[in-house]
Amino acid sequence: MPEDTSTSSRVDVIIVGAGPVGLTASILLSKLGISHLVVEARDGLHEAPQAHVVSPRTMEILTRSIGINDGDLRSAATPFNQIPVVRWVETLTGVEHGNFSLITQARITKMFATTPCPPANISQNRLEPVLLSSAEDAGGTVAFGQEWLSSTEGDGEVTSTVLNRETGERRAIISRYVLACDGASSQVRRHANIAMDGSAMVEMFTSIHLVGDLRPALAERPGLLFWCIGGPARAWFVIHDIERECVMMHPTDPDTPPITKEIARQLVNEAIGASLDVEIASITPWRMSSQVATTYRSGRTLLAGDAAHRFPPTGGIGMNTGIADVHNLCWKLAQVLTGSAGEDLLDTYELERRPVATANAEQSLNNHLKMIEVEDAVAAKSGVAEAIDRQEEHFDMTGLDIGFCYDSTAVIRDGSATAEEPDFNPVTDVIATAAPGYRLSHAPVIVDGAALSTIDLARLDDFVLLVAPGSTLWDGCGMPTVEVAGADETWATISGTDDSGAILLRPDGHVAWRAATAPANPAETARRALASVRSARHAANQLNTPTHEKD
Repeated sequence: MPEDTSTSSRVDVIIVGAGPVGLTASILLSKLGISHLVVEARDGLHEAPQAHVVSPRTMEILTRSIGINDGDLRSAATPFNQIPVVRWVETLTGVEHGNFSLITQARITKMFATTPCPPANISQNRLEPVLLSSAEDAGGTVAFGQEWLSSTEGDGEVTSTVLNRETGERRAIISRYVLACDGASSQVRRHANIAMDGSAMVEMFTSIHLVGDLRPALAERPGLLFWCIGGPARAWFVIHDIERECVMMHPTDPDTPPITKEIARQLVNEAIGASLDVEIASITPWRMSSQVATTYRSGRTLLAGDAAHRFPPTGGIGMNTGIADVHNLCWKLAQVLTGSAGEDLLDTYELERRPVATANAEQSLNNHLKMIEVEDAVAAKSGVAEAIDRQEEHFDMTGLDIGFCYDSTAVIRDGSATAEEPDFNPVTDVIATAAPGYRLSHAPVIVDGAALSTIDLARLDDFVLLVAPGSTLWDGCGMPTVEVAGADETWATISGTDDSGAILLRPDGHVAWRAATAPANPAETARRALASVRSARHAANQLNTPTHEKD
């Protein structure tokens, strides 16, 4: 039964959409003490797997920032031994053209140098129940069967009209802001007349959700993804659970009638190369797009997730980008709603997140187009291994996931240069740094005698100032201070400060400001830095004051 929203008619934020992004936003807002309501037109959570890659940064956000138990997430994930490689085959049971190893010692070493949170393959229909439970435990309310129809703004608030799909009743929900997390076909975005930049139709596909045991076909040749090329049916498979379910994607001519269950069964059998006892649970046509909203904000309406950007699934970064969106936005909403920051702070959301989405959309599209090289090589019967080796960026997007740098008035840049190796690739590689704008790089540190990662130093509900052990220069700065000692040489290498300096860390773990060494008035300078970031009105480098002269 849909929940009655009559007792929740006035909230700070109405979140439209109860997918992974909307549910994550609910958890964040609850932990920040912001009243909100999630409305979802569907009667419940997604039943089909859909998105499945949970990136390292998303794992950091879900476990280290908002406190979801890592074991709960890992228990919902596909075991690593089921997904060791990506394979290009004629059919699932037929000739293999080549493969790409996802898990190698070099990648493992690189990953743990970058993050304490390895990625996970968690199908959306298994991730959402964990997020919903966490949202409800945090105090959020998710109202299913409630369709957001429209909104009007006036006098510092928004009145949304919401339809109870079971009773037909319409009611008004009054909020300070509307957060659109309602997917690629966002009704909220259309109502706000926000256009999309990019290609609305890259290619048309039909997803066929299969439920059943795939071990008879794959037990001897497990993998996460299978591209079927050069055989009777062109398709690719995402193996969500070898014992339970997978999704087959089939390219579709948009001008032809929808695929029937009979045709789907024929295509499935051809692509598998055998007739397996698997059920066709659903058949869903969809358009592959590569688009980013022209703006992320219209008045008191803000977009996040697929409502703001639509990527080809090649690379699996769409959901992850959306979760990072709300991780960036929700602390800003809380600062504004509680009066700690000015309204201008919300303008930095688009300034920071839209360039990330644009880069991710372009790379996802490049990944899709580059896959054609493998098909061409298979057709030519030459250069297949080389074409597969060139797919590295498709399966390692760590740089785009973690290594981006925000450039807005919610960051005070210090003019420092970041060191890049000669073969640095911004798609796959991450710069180890504590420079303003970057997510504070992972390093082992000691705080109050406890061994932590720098990822653990951010506080969701406040800014913190990181200082050296025993430092008193910054006392009276008006914000929490954390004394950080390096567990090895990494922290000293990346911090960019001496024992008198300090780093101002935002609630989302990105560096807001840094003093390489103490200025003449440390506490006052830190207070001005925090005020400038909250107001989002400072000029670049305005706080680069002369350093304190030591005797």
